Amino acid sequence: MKTVATALCLGASLFLSSLVVIPPALAQQDEFNAADANGDGALSMEEITAVAKTTTAENYAAVDLNGDGTLQYDEFEIGVEEGFIVLD
Repeated sequence: MKTVATALCLGASLFLSSLVVIPPALAQQDEFNAADANGDGALSMEEITAVAKTTTAENYAAVDLNGDGTLQYDEFEIGVEEGFIVLD
């Protein structure tokens, strides 16, 4: 009986954990952090194509709002929201 109760609790726990939804902003932050291979807090064109293979140089430049040649998180977020960057 104790085994059945334990199995039911485990099953309920797994079911409830499957209902947890990660907000898009957190998912984007995770993608950004994963792509930031050198940990400098910005994404080069090479790094961005690791998570968004279809990103063109033109789209990359369009979201590089400060023109420094890299994407900071806020630029990356805008690029994703506006469709310039499509995550794989």
